Amino acid sequence: MHYLTFKKEFSKHFASTSPNYIKLDLRHITFVNEKDFRGHIKDEIINTKSKIISLIELLKDRLDIASYKISIFQDPAKTKASFLDESRTLESYGFTGADYQDALHNSDKTILFFDYYILNNGDPILNCDFYFNDYKFKK
Repeated sequence: MHYLTFKKEFSKHFASTSPNYIKLDLRHITFVNEKDFRGHIKDEIINTKSKIISLIELLKDRLDIASYKISIFQDPAKTKASFLDESRTLESYGFTGADYQDALHNSDKTILFFDYYILNNGDPILNCDFYFNDYKFKK
């Protein structure tokens, strides 16, 4: 009985002290201009106290990515300044949110970008997304 009371009080405390949720889109950097790419995650409600590693695990689960390294960035340029460290929280990067219901019905979205590295770098089929970024049409 004491455990149940503690559990209720703990969840009540957690819910009242962290009503910071955001509506989040995660987009694959290579296909950032494709609106309906199936590798994007859209309209996910995330607590700002969540760590970046939890977003990486979400990507692995939803998209079945078998990669040893997934990186998340604030912009599609993939600069060192826009890289999000997996041990930090969204809140520590300045993302502020609202109550869960407000975030659910809010039209404002936070957009983050991800990229991953494949295990076998010598296979041209697995590296085919490289050509989407670097191929230039000659006229």
